[in-house]
Amino acid sequence: MKENIKFEQDSEMLDEYDFSQGVRGKYYQQYQNRNLKPLRGVQFIIDTQGRKTGVILDWNEHQKFWHDCLNQFGFSALPYLW
Repeated sequence: MKENIKFEQDSEMLDEYDFSQGVRGKYYQQYQNRNLKPLRGVQFIIDTQGRKTGVILDWNEHQKFWHDCLNQFGFSALPYLW
């Protein structure tokens, strides 16, 4: 016998997140074909089996991202970001 499970509304979703103009699956086919555009200022580290195991970000290109990481996690996260 199947039980009915009720899920609570996710109260953590902030009002400024507006997905009303989002398109579900917009890049799905490109991703499946491995035909996505390369990202500027991003270089992936690939192991001997061809898996992406790390990333190198150009700090000049992604300065806002770096700043946001430090604000979010503090300087104690620096060993994990090197």
